[in-house]
Amino acid sequence: MLAIQKILVPLDHEAEPPNAVDRAIRLADHFHASITLLGLVQELPWYARIALHDADRVDQAVLDDARRRVEAAADRVSAAGVGVETRVARGRPAVESVREAVRGGHDLLVKDAAASDEGAFHSADRQILRTCPCPVWLSRSGGPRDPGARERMLALVDPAPMGGAPESSADRESVGTRVLDLAVALADADAAELIVAHVWDAEAQGILRNCGYSDEQIQTYVNNVRSGAARALDRLVARHRGRIGSEAVQLLRGAPNAVIPEFVEAQRIDVIIMGTMARSGVAGMLIGNTAESLLGQASCSILAVKPGGFVSPIHADAPDDPGRPG
Repeated sequence: MLAIQKILVPLDHEAEPPNAVDRAIRLADHFHASITLLGLVQELPWYARIALHDADRVDQAVLDDARRRVEAAADRVSAAGVGVETRVARGRPAVESVREAVRGGHDLLVKDAAASDEGAFHSADRQILRTCPCPVWLSRSGGPRDPGARERMLALVDPAPMGGAPESSADRESVGTRVLDLAVALADADAAELIVAHVWDAEAQGILRNCGYSDEQIQTYVNNVRSGAARALDRLVARHRGRIGSEAVQLLRGAPNAVIPEFVEAQRIDVIIMGTMARSGVAGMLIGNTAESLLGQASCSILAVKPGGFVSPIHADAPDDPGRPG
């Protein structure tokens, strides 16, 4: 079983309705894990401080309110029989959330997605997802479900091509395996329905006719591409065959940015579990075009998994970087 021993829950008082604490309790109970609740206090900006004659007292009141909210949530966790610790951090919420995840060596960060416009995830939540070394679950409550209906999870995987470049294959294998292991474990923990999908396309199909290929040759090319994608996906899923049925494994053809949102809506997916592949050369800052696109489109929860060896640009005890948003 996947080792999840420490779960971090940054509390977002703007989330409505909040459900991250309840989800963390269920997961902690299943995995016999502990929970750390993190209260976040954003410092008053200088222009607000100079407008107040008692800025220090206001600061303290905000800090006390955060402590009360954290302790109230801790009472709920304790009542459920789960071990709990509390922290209150002052600073930029995204930075302090990641800093606590690094400092505490947490295995999973679960957070209510902050309110944002047009369904997109808030910039601070995006920063957490980009820079946090452990998996990040940005939780949304979703719409009403039929009585007794199970939550639906979609694990998006990009299996390593057989015979591909060693470095890219190793990266994909690492992320794909991590996504699948985590998805299976979390689906078991929440008694959720799990679908595993890979998006593929025969990108050269449109130009083959101009290169003199016959219809039969073009169709053979398309069939071979699909067969290769199917074999790679089957190889990745094989170790979980006892827990993932063949009907739950899907090949989706098309451009990921278009196909995935359509599939999510049609299948009423509650949680997308995906890997992040940074190709930018800027450590820990970019997560790949598909993931970035989903953060701007998805109306469901997102759970993002980093590849092995990922190093966060936010360090446990480093001073806050004023150049970063959040």
